[in-house]
Amino acid sequence: FFMPYLNFFYQKKYFFLFFIILLLVGFYFRFNYFDDGLWSDEWISFYIANSNLNLNDKYNLHIALEGASPINLFIKVIIIKLFGYSYQSVEAVYLLSSMIFLIVSTKLYENKKSKLFYLFLLSLNPFLIYFSGELRFYTISTLFSILSFISFMKLQEEVKLYRLVLFFICILLSMLINLYTICLLFSYFFFNLFNKKDKIIFLVLILVLIFFFILSKDYLFLSSEKYISQFGGSSGNLNSKFFFGYFFNIFFGDKIFGAINLLFFFFSIFYFKNKILLNHKLFLSYLIIFTTYLAFIGYKFIFRDIFFPRHFIFVVPFIIFVISTLILEIKINKLKIFIVFIFIFASIYV
Repeated sequence: FFMPYLNFFYQKKYFFLFFIILLLVGFYFRFNYFDDGLWSDEWISFYIANSNLNLNDKYNLHIALEGASPINLFIKVIIIKLFGYSYQSVEAVYLLSSMIFLIVSTKLYENKKSKLFYLFLLSLNPFLIYFSGELRFYTISTLFSILSFISFMKLQEEVKLYRLVLFFICILLSMLINLYTICLLFSYFFFNLFNKKDKIIFLVLILVLIFFFILSKDYLFLSSEKYISQFGGSSGNLNSKFFFGYFFNIFFGDKIFGAINLLFFFFSIFYFKNKILLNHKLFLSYLIIFTTYLAFIGYKFIFRDIFFPRHFIFVVPFIIFVISTLILEIKINKLKIFIVFIFIFASIYV
């Protein structure tokens, strides 16, 4: 019954129209968080960037008081210099980066059906929407994470100098903006180990790690200390409840919808067990998700818990990618359409 209407949207001229509509929907929900005030940590970072101190003094103050890596200070300083001395100007640039993220993310798929469904799920994801309105590293982190993923996939097609340079820039910026995306680097290393074992890619990954440590050495020695001193013994959210939902209830804004997504994700591992290694994007997505979770859980048990769901934000697009791929792979047409409409309804409802 629905197929003639769905095929209507996949025609070239209507596909572009529907694509724009979904982007506008995503922008509308994100814009609701524009100019809604700041949390204390946002004010601290904005104040330091906006102060009359010279850049070196700003850097030292940032290292002493801020929890985010120093590159986030430089980003804010540049935005303020270009667009004016108000937090709204910084927030507007962050909102723009969230829109660029939505557009770029659709590159993970080739066909139009998959692009539209994936874009819909990203546009209406409450976790991505909420943090797009914060003056923190979350939005820009997800953008450069996706860009590093796409540029790495391009290297699997053919290793060229400009592709290596682009990948190097994207993954380094991603890690400098959000320390926790170092899990991406490990995932790329494991992927290269399992697949091509390309020595040039290994070399680039090692160079990224070296540059990252050189540029972040001051911050790295203080980051754990800051979180512990800020939150004391209650820091972090990796408690017993975490092992029931793995933050899916937070990522998808609802316990029931989160549970549905978690079940689909676990079922996807069984469903794709014979295809994972053949589908590079899918295999790398699983690597990123599991490497990130294992790294954070391992750190908790070896050292202490200093993590919150927002630190995992860069894995959300990859979780949605796996789930949407599973749904669109369902062979029984009526069942597939039924599940697609459940996800559409649930996303709108949440």
